[in-house]
Amino acid sequence: MSISVRFTRYSKGCTQTQGTGVTRPREFDERRTRCPTCTTLDSKGRLVLQSDIRKAWDGKSVRLVPVLGSLFGFTPDGYVAWLEQNCPDRDDITSKDFKKARFFNAHTVEVEIDSAGRIGVGRVHEEDLKKLGIDKDVTVVGNGSHFEIWDTAKWDAEQEAEESQEFEAYLFG
Repeated sequence: MSISVRFTRYSKGCTQTQGTGVTRPREFDERRTRCPTCTTLDSKGRLVLQSDIRKAWDGKSVRLVPVLGSLFGFTPDGYVAWLEQNCPDRDDITSKDFKKARFFNAHTVEVEIDSAGRIGVGRVHEEDLKKLGIDKDVTVVGNGSHFEIWDTAKWDAEQEAEESQEFEAYLFG
């Protein structure tokens, strides 16, 4: 009896499962990020990415898209994969997914990571930032295939709402 072992190798923004010939976009690895971090945007609306996020990031740009009260930050390939997952029928112009994908794409902004590890959150549409409440104080948290940028007050309120007795019992017994 022979045992076949597969492993994943990271290279230039893609993962490849050895022996399968399958290559897919590299995903942001939340296991390499810290707990939520509170920080402030500078006077030009730039955010210094946490060092652990910068180390896990494979690329020079971030796609920022407003989702569920925060800004999601994706690699370009990660954004495409996320859009494919959330709008599977986006190629059918009569579907809701087509309209949803168009909406996401219209509100998505691609920003470069500068040499100091900063991204221009201020380049996001001004109306979107106002709706999200993102002005100065923000909380950044890794979450699966992306990171999220929240207005700190909104993040705190969301966390308080989630900390029901049932949830605390699940976490702490």
